[in-house]
Amino acid sequence: MSFKRAFSLPELLLVLTLFSLASALIFHLLHDGFRKFRAIHSKNDTQQKMSKALSWMQRDLEKADSDQIGMKRIGTPGNGDVIWFLSADDPTQGNPELRYVRDPASGMPRWQRHIIYYLIRPAHYSKISGGYNAAIDPDPRGDYFAPHKFLIRKVVNRSEHPEKLMTSYQVDAFVTAPADRDISALAAEAQVENCKLVADNLLSLEGTRYDRTLEIDLRAVHIERANATLPMGGISLKVSPYTENQRLRVVLKR
Repeated sequence: MSFKRAFSLPELLLVLTLFSLASALIFHLLHDGFRKFRAIHSKNDTQQKMSKALSWMQRDLEKADSDQIGMKRIGTPGNGDVIWFLSADDPTQGNPELRYVRDPASGMPRWQRHIIYYLIRPAHYSKISGGYNAAIDPDPRGDYFAPHKFLIRKVVNRSEHPEKLMTSYQVDAFVTAPADRDISALAAEAQVENCKLVADNLLSLEGTRYDRTLEIDLRAVHIERANATLPMGGISLKVSPYTENQRLRVVLKR
């Protein structure tokens, strides 16, 4: 007659300890792997969003004339720059080869519409940010406190034919902030023919002009990573470890 030997209490404790250590190690490895995956995904998503925004701007600016473009900082503190210029493209023309309109006598572009790009905080910033408001950055060169700004593109069709470049004062009427991601109210504004939210969760947009060269500096933040370690809304994110920077340089036509 044989008897099976049971585990002693010390042996059970040893097995449980080893199991706990192995479980903790596996959890740590999985957690670290997911953290690195989220970091890479956040970085790639931010970079793609910025590249898309600059691609939109480059496509429009390459058709702009150096004498028919304006640029300034938005008057309301806490926002980015506004860049506006005339376009000779007629979106009602179905034939792409005929869309760029020229004066038949002179061959010069016949300006049809204004295109406006501007970076602005949504009115309901705390709703977009997930519950916190951002202070106004005291830096006179830009606002780097609020990483949830919107890049808006508007096509404005005024009554003038051909159109003349709006003054710095006139463009202010079109630099309006949406409440949130719903931009239907902006699209319904008088003389606004088209309105698009090009990108959200951007930090800054700054334009610099050198003769016929326009350089645009765009910044965005890996928000999920920054939220975990930084007091968001109360510090400058201009050069934080989580801030991405991309530049666009366009040589404007004469």
